[in-house]
Amino acid sequence: MKQFTVSKHFDSTVNLSVTDVEILDSYAILHLKTSKTDPFRKGVSIQLHKSDHTICPFSAVQKYIAIRKGREASFCFSDPLFVKENGNALDRDFFIRSLRHVLDICGYNSSLYNGHSFRIGASTSAGSVNIQVILSKHLSVDIRQLCRYIRISNDTIRKAQKSLTLSKKYLSDI
Repeated sequence: MKQFTVSKHFDSTVNLSVTDVEILDSYAILHLKTSKTDPFRKGVSIQLHKSDHTICPFSAVQKYIAIRKGREASFCFSDPLFVKENGNALDRDFFIRSLRHVLDICGYNSSLYNGHSFRIGASTSAGSVNIQVILSKHLSVDIRQLCRYIRISNDTIRKAQKSLTLSKKYLSDI
C-alpha cells in the first residue's frame, strides 16, 4: 500500500506519478520507484496484462488515466498517480478509511482489514491458483536479493494474472 499512497506530502521522486505508467498495446507497465523487495532501490516494473474478464488490470489502468486526463484541466504527467476528489495525492489514512467504509456498506467486518490485508489476500490468491512463490519470506535478505536476477517471460506473467482474475478465491480475499 505504501507504493500507491503518500505518507504526508507527495514527492515525485518517491511516490507514484502518472509518468510511472506506460500503456502499450496488450499490457501496461507500472513502475514502482521503491519496494520492500528492492534492496538496490532501482525500482520494480509490474506488468498489467489485458484480459477478457471482468477483472482486467490493463483496462482499469487505461480507463483511470483517461478519466484523469478528462477531469483535470491542469493534468500533468508529474502529478500523483492516485488522487482524491480534491486533487490531492491519495494518502494511506484516507484510503483505509474509505476502504473500511465500503466494506461496512457491503456487510463485511471492516475492523478485520488494514493495509496488510492486500498483501495477505494477494499471497493467498496466488497460492490458491498454484502460482508458486520462488522464496519464502523467511529466507535471508541476501538470498532474496537474487530474485532481481530471475527473469520471467511476459507470457508467464500474463497467464498468472489470468489465473488470478478467474479465481473466485481472489474476489473473496479482497
